[in-house]
Amino acid sequence: LEAARGEELQLAQELQQARTLASQLETSLQTAEHRGSALSVEAQAQGAQMAFLRTELASHASAAEEASARHASARQVHGELHHELMAASSSRGVWEGEVAGLRSELA
Repeated sequence: LEAARGEELQLAQELQQARTLASQLETSLQTAEHRGSALSVEAQAQGAQMAFLRTELASHASAAEEASARHASARQVHGELHHELMAASSSRGVWEGEVAGLRSELA
């Protein structure tokens, strides 16, 4: 009977230790779940931020392409105006020569 009581006491202690360990494991599991949830929320926030930055980058790239196209167009117009100015200057020289010839004839 004495041995049975000793064994019963030992089993009760082991059961209590098992319950304590199970409680600690449950707490650790809950902590890990909370951390996982927090990391998931953080990952979602970073994903949203990355999507926003990709959109901004695409917008800036598009604006840069448009500015480059406008710059090329402006350079083309500048070149055309320069040619027209040179042609007008040449024509002016011709007209001035003709006017000088007419003045000489009149004088």
